[in-house]
Amino acid sequence: VGKNNAYTTTLIATDTEGTDIDYSIVSGSLPSGITLNNETGVLSGTYTGSDFNTTNLVIRAVDTGGNTVDRTFTIFSSNPVWTTTSITGFFPSTAYSFQLVATDNSSITYSIVSGTLQTGLSLSSSGLISGTTSVTSTNNITFRATDSVGNYSDTTLSIGPSIVTSSLRLWYSSSSYSTGSNTITDLSGNAYHGTKRSGITVGGSTGSQYLLFPNDSAGSPHNQLIHIPKTAIVGQTNWTAEFWINHTTTNNLQTLFHGGGGTDNRNLMGFQGPNSWWAGTRISTTTSIATPNVPTANADHHVVWVLNSSSNTSKIYVDGSLLLTYSIPSGDSTLAENTTDQNVYVVGQELDTNNVDLTSFVQTDVNPYPQEFTGKLYGMRLYSKALSDSEISQNYSAGKHA
Repeated sequence: VGKNNAYTTTLIATDTEGTDIDYSIVSGSLPSGITLNNETGVLSGTYTGSDFNTTNLVIRAVDTGGNTVDRTFTIFSSNPVWTTTSITGFFPSTAYSFQLVATDNSSITYSIVSGTLQTGLSLSSSGLISGTTSVTSTNNITFRATDSVGNYSDTTLSIGPSIVTSSLRLWYSSSSYSTGSNTITDLSGNAYHGTKRSGITVGGSTGSQYLLFPNDSAGSPHNQLIHIPKTAIVGQTNWTAEFWINHTTTNNLQTLFHGGGGTDNRNLMGFQGPNSWWAGTRISTTTSIATPNVPTANADHHVVWVLNSSSNTSKIYVDGSLLLTYSIPSGDSTLAENTTDQNVYVVGQELDTNNVDLTSFVQTDVNPYPQEFTGKLYGMRLYSKALSDSEISQNYSAGKHA
């Protein structure tokens, strides 16, 4: 039986006395749209129901004397059967391909019934989705697999970025970086493009590029930093800062991310020595937190900082797992940097002791103030919401070049 195709077959039973024979279904049921003519034994109609593989029927033949005989029949679906149940997410502005698969005893042609692929992606008749897109939406699409005689089956699947895009404000990844340019392209579509200083170089090959922050032995911290437009998340009380990094072994206190300078340096994040992370919302009141032994230096790590005004907490995640939670102290808040003396967030720059007092923030006096970040930055994202555990796990699974 083929879906939406006219179907007919005739059941035949013989009787030695030559009497008329009637047919009936004893058990099982016919696919929707198919009927049995009890007098002629003809099965006919057009199947329009849900896809099926096989249906077992017991059909009885009875003569005019009431003598009966039963036989079991199996009706097979001749529609293609989908084996693809989900589509792998894509990375914006990166070459992508995914093969749809349905099985049948003849060749299959694939098409789209409803919905559209993101601009830049296309579907071939052989079922290959390919191309490059900068679109970050998730689309629901109904695909059709049609065999050589016109039988077909439909399935509805979602296709979208490999990462969480809800409330995504800023997105830097490997395709954001270009050798010879200091502009860092925002892939979120919000145009929060960053600017790197000349001390930062681009490493890696196409599709796996990163920014390299050198060890600043020359003492020029202002030459190896990134400026990010503060308007990306300024004023938010629920927000998330997410990074993929590989930091170089050091005994210094280092700053990865902060609110842009001045006497009110909100939203600091960095690490103390080679294996300990710290974060806080305002140096003047926040007590530091330390996370010993995680993450190890000279290795790739996914690090996420979540600030949530509903629970009045700040959380640090490393490699997809919650490392610790701390409560925001009284008199402080989760508010994203809102000072007017700087209009940018800063990645990688050291802090100046003339501007801030770290005595209540740093647990161990390794250095008098945080030094610049040294190592690789694969990518970062800012969200105007507090990501959940499952969302952070999804982003971690997407990998460092997502």
